[in-house]
Amino acid sequence: MSNNVFREAPTSPRLTIYFDDNHNGDGLATLEDYKAIFEKHFIGAQFQDVMEWCSGPAFVGFTFLAEGIFRNLVCADIEADVERSINKTLEHKPNYKHRVKFIHSDCFDNIDQKFDLIVGNPPHFIDDSSQEYKTFLKRNIIHKTEYDCDRTAIDWDWAGHKKFFQQVRQHLKPGGYVILNENAQGATEETFEEMIAESGLQKYAVYASTNPSRPFYWYMILKG
Repeated sequence: MSNNVFREAPTSPRLTIYFDDNHNGDGLATLEDYKAIFEKHFIGAQFQDVMEWCSGPAFVGFTFLAEGIFRNLVCADIEADVERSINKTLEHKPNYKHRVKFIHSDCFDNIDQKFDLIVGNPPHFIDDSSQEYKTFLKRNIIHKTEYDCDRTAIDWDWAGHKKFFQQVRQHLKPGGYVILNENAQGATEETFEEMIAESGLQKYAVYASTNPSRPFYWYMILKG
């Protein structure tokens, strides 16, 4: 259950995103990396239909909607309570309401749409046994319960990733792209090689974060 306190994240002069700590998967820290990715690999592009997987408050989705890079946005999350944050942001940006919708869904189970781009910040650890996860827990327990940290950071046995890669291709338009934010403390490129191969997607690029506070973040860019 989410707490009742919304925090505010002004991501541009035109936009403030509202979120609560329990559903904050650190998406704010990825925005400069995404900007760099779009400037390097997709310069001048606009994506008509975009989905943010494991969206939480949709830091990426709302930010690049405001920048004009995304046109329409589906925020998808397995946690139904995330919708409160999405709706809070939309209360303050009513002109986005016809372009943004939230779908409560485990991967693509409740989604019947195809997208030009799917972005995501899924949980970064396979279990709670590593020292890297324990360090993460210690850093984040200030604002969350241990349960909330587990829920946003652990993808047990990579079940969520496996399901995503099993379903994703049928939800991409021809020539569509996937960009996923991962964490070198929890996974490497090799971790997902077999899943990617079985999905039918092609590796397009890998981008290492330039955020000095998150040097362990990396992004896989895949093409349908």
